[in-house]
Amino acid sequence: MRPYDVFEKVLWQFLKKMSIFLQTKGNNQKEIESFIQSLQVLENPQLTALFELRLQQYKEFID
Repeated sequence: MRPYDVFEKVLWQFLKKMSIFLQTKGNNQKEIESFIQSLQVLENPQLTALFELRLQQYKEFID
């Protein structure tokens, strides 16, 4: 699998989870946090930080 394939797959999973997050007003927050934690094996702290930032922004949006 090429790096871009991995990125696209991870991004797609994150976006699906965020869609559910917005639809359910944050009911799956723990699932998203666990997903972000699981990305640490990729050793890409920028990606993890980006997803954490987006989660925080969406949490503020639904509050």
